[in-house]
Amino acid sequence: NNIILWSEWKKQFDILKTKLKSTIDPKEYKKQVKELRQKILDRMIDDRLLLQKAEELKVNVTDGQVIAAIADKRRRYKLTKEQFAEAQKQQGFTRQSYRNMVKKELQKLFVLQKIIREKVHISSADEQAFYRRILRSVKPGPPEFLLYHIVFLIKEGSTAPQQAAIRKKAEKILILSKKVKTKETFTALARRYSEGDGRSGGGSLGWLKKGDVHPTLERPMLSMKKNSVHSSLLRTPLGFHILYLANKRLSGVLSFEEARPNIQRELRKRSSDRVIQEYLQELRKKAVIQTRLDK
Repeated sequence: NNIILWSEWKKQFDILKTKLKSTIDPKEYKKQVKELRQKILDRMIDDRLLLQKAEELKVNVTDGQVIAAIADKRRRYKLTKEQFAEAQKQQGFTRQSYRNMVKKELQKLFVLQKIIREKVHISSADEQAFYRRILRSVKPGPPEFLLYHIVFLIKEGSTAPQQAAIRKKAEKILILSKKVKTKETFTALARRYSEGDGRSGGGSLGWLKKGDVHPTLERPMLSMKKNSVHSSLLRTPLGFHILYLANKRLSGVLSFEEARPNIQRELRKRSSDRVIQEYLQELRKKAVIQTRLDK
């Protein structure tokens, strides 16, 4: 009980055919146009089926949601209200017909979001497996170390007793730092006790490779375990250092925790795409669809 008019199909087909002609090899054009005919019709059928489902589920879209969606679209395209209105006009929309179109888009979106919430579940095991597959295709570089320190400065010309006093102060903080269990705890100590530039950024020296840091700090850095404090004070021309290794990795390779947000987005997208396609196929199976578009 729903009709897609040939004129509706033809309008979309002509717009996309013109775009296709300007971007594709002429030899491929005829083949692509033939495929485009069916793709547009399939998309229009899917749209109608989703709108029917939205009506069945009594999906409600408020005027406020429509207005917010239009405002968001205008911001994303960085258009003034006047420019946006002109763009709608050029596409053949009146103000009201554009609102109606956006409302239908939101109805379809809400149906798909409901299906995704119900059927898309990404486990930690899925994320780990995806990460291992990525690693197999990556050629790593040399090791990198995420290093932090608390520094106690020794001024030029300071006397031996003055240096001894600084060392004694540093040793007291070293005892405290050995109780550290997390990077956050160490950075809190650095902000409180470190001197000079060591205070900023919670004592972070960033990701370092061999050759990037003073040899006195480099030797322990290369051998330390992740999330550990070096057992003794380290002396450089700058002063006394308490060293903390937060993480290590091969350059060019993100750790799992660093890569995890991107992995989650990618897995969710892939799973959502699959679930949506399966759902649309289910809707088609339950529907009676008669196509009268000439081949």
